[in-house]
Formats: sequence, structure tokens, C-alpha cells
Amino acid sequence: MNKQRVLFVLPVLIFLGAASEVKALPTVTAQGVVTTSDPVVDWYGYEHYIHGYIDSTIGSTEFTMSGPTDLDNGKTIGNSAVAVATDKDGWVAVLAMAQPIIGGYAVVGGTSSLMRYFEATATGTLEFEAGFQILIEALTDYGYNNSAEATCSTSASLYRWEGSDWLLIDEETRDLSSSVENGGIGALVGDWILPISAYFNQGELGAWRIEAQVETTATAIPTPGAILLGSVGVGLVGWLRRRRTL
Repeated sequence: MNKQRVLFVLPVLIFLGAASEVKALPTVTAQGVVTTSDPVVDWYGYEHYIHGYIDSTIGSTEFTMSGPTDLDNGKTIGNSAVAVATDKDGWVAVLAMAQPIIGGYAVVGGTSSLMRYFEATATGTLEFEAGFQILIEALTDYGYNNSAEATCSTSASLYRWEGSDWLLIDEETRDLSSSVENGGIGALVGDWILPISAYFNQGELGAWRIEAQVETTATAIPTPGAILLGSVGVGLVGWLRRRRTL
């Protein structure tokens, strides 16, 4: 039995920002590099999928796209934003930032996945590695019931064609999350590799899939003291106007 190795170094940077009264300008970069000494597989097709959504006090939006070509899309509502992309060279990327208005909420999420189809050109064990890089930030102001949460799920899967359908033969997953309340700040960095492998005979068809899924949630409810001060201020302005001092 001949063991062949296919090594993929596919950094996937996912920035998740969930904030109340915090402005952020996150960036997303990703690059896929294939390093293999032997042509043990022939790639013959791709399937891309992206999905993004925003649900907030001031509005909602959603998009879904799929197909055999590179995809990217993004939406914004107020200060909340989602951007998703996938590329046939071997990378996926997601950005999701939830930033609600005062007294409101925002839920933002996205999914990006890439399926690459191949034919084994040699008999042996094929090994694949998907490298993920994740940055999560969750921030809130001091306040009453202010909260922010960011979650990320990553996966790498390997399939074999069994005549009528794709059979899942190996899969690895890993998650990361952060949540804070009332003036908290949380930041996490993830950097890991999800290895998968399986034995293939020469000529067998297979598929390798990577996916990143994120969601951020934030609420920005002002403190009772801020609400009281606001009502006092409005009352004072009305009283002054009645006295014709304004």
C-alpha cells in the first residue's frame, strides 16, 4: 500500500465583532496554498456556497448564493454588517459585526463553504489539512442589560462517491465563542488545523469540504439612570419654553 500525502495550508481569517456603542472596522484576508510533491489527485470541479443575514431593530436582510464559481457578497444595516466569500483556490472567509442602536438589538451571521471534487490518481491514504485563523472580539459599554456574544464553528470533511451519493468518511470540527456583559471586553484568537484522511483506490472519486460559520449578537439597552436623566431633561426644556426663556 502506497501512502500519499496531500497537504493544504488554508488560512481562514474570520473576524467577529459584537458591540453596543462601539464602532469597529474589521478586515478579512485569506489565502490558500497547495503544496504536494506528487500529483495524487486531479481536481475536476467546485461547489461554492455563501449565506449571510442581519436581523436588527431597524431592519433585516438576507442573501444566499451557490454555484461552481467564486462567490462574494455583503450587506449592511446601520452599523451592522456581514461579508462572506469563497474562492476555488481553497479559502473561505466570513465577517460579521453586530452593532445595535441604543435600546435595540442586532443579530448578524454568515456561512461560507467550499467543496472540491477530485479523482485519486494513485492508490493509498490521502491526507488533507485545513488551517483556520479566527479572531473574535466582543465589547460592550457600561450599562443595564448590555451584552455581546460572538461564536464561530469550523469544519473539514472528506467524502467518497459510492455510486449514487456522496458518503461522509471523515470529519473534524472545532468551535470558539466569547460573550460579555455591561462594560466587558472579550477577545479570543484561534489558530488550528483540522486534519482528515481516508484510503482511496486509484480512479475513485472524492470530495473535500471546508466550512466556516459565525454569528454575533448584541443588545444595547440604556441604564435606568440614563433614561431618567433623559426624561428630566425633556421636562426641563418644556418648562423653560413655557416660561418663554427658550
